[in-house]
Amino acid sequence: MCVYQRVIIFALSSGMNRKFVQLFKYYFFEMKGIITRAISGAIYVAIIVGSLLCHEELVFATVFSLITALGVYEFLHMANSQNSSLLTKLVDVCGGVILFLSLPLAVAGPGFPALLPFMGYVIVRLILQLYYANYDAVKSVSLSFMAILYVAFPLAVTALIYLLFGPIAVLSLLILLWLNDTGAYCVGCSIGKHRLFERISPKKSWEGFWGGFFVCIAYGIAIGMWGNSQWSLELNAWQWIIVAAAVSVFGTWGDLCESLFKRTVGIKDSGHIIPGHGGILDRIDSLLLAAPVALIILHYINVLNG
Repeated sequence: MCVYQRVIIFALSSGMNRKFVQLFKYYFFEMKGIITRAISGAIYVAIIVGSLLCHEELVFATVFSLITALGVYEFLHMANSQNSSLLTKLVDVCGGVILFLSLPLAVAGPGFPALLPFMGYVIVRLILQLYYANYDAVKSVSLSFMAILYVAFPLAVTALIYLLFGPIAVLSLLILLWLNDTGAYCVGCSIGKHRLFERISPKKSWEGFWGGFFVCIAYGIAIGMWGNSQWSLELNAWQWIIVAAAVSVFGTWGDLCESLFKRTVGIKDSGHIIPGHGGILDRIDSLLLAAPVALIILHYINVLNG
């Protein structure tokens, strides 16, 4: 018998008010959940930040390849559990990792030949479907390629940002997304009244959105004005405002897109790999739209700066 059960039995046997006991149960589980969420979140952030600050491409590639594999698998399991075999899921996971590794190399490295392994994946995946007569071929193949496009491609773009602009650029992107989430949560919980997108995410509010947005803008101004060349990426305050605003808006849309997928299939979390947080997709959903937009903006700012 655990300590919690002993406390409840003692409280009831000693004649304590039942409402008090219910409150105790509520706060016990609430605090337990908060502690679990904080510990698992800290470990997740430490792994991500560590893979960036160590400035080792192999470490970054390993950590984010694992994130890509988990993300692709979670999406397939969430959206296509009845229309694909374990083998096709494993092939899709390999395809996602191949794209994550090959796209940045194709752009910043040897060029076209780096994409040949991914072309091999596409061919193998189509041929493999011929041998699964019991599955809806159109739905199965479509969702496989959707998983690659939705999860692996944006993470490959993140790797491209790493190669072209450095690990601090990726870290800055993640910091903006984390600040956006934190600002939105704090402001939304405090004064949120007007629903942002009730059909998809009933708890999100316009007040929370603007809270996250202005926290990102404040961070962008601070980095642009007072950050050294390494952290500012040699962008001025106005350029950082553009980046921060875009990341906040598209990060929110990314969050809503994943919420739409989950609501469509009737689940709360994409997985359970991170205690208190859900799946890996629940942690990177905002990155999946923000990363491509950030790359576009950074590219054109770089062009304008000469």
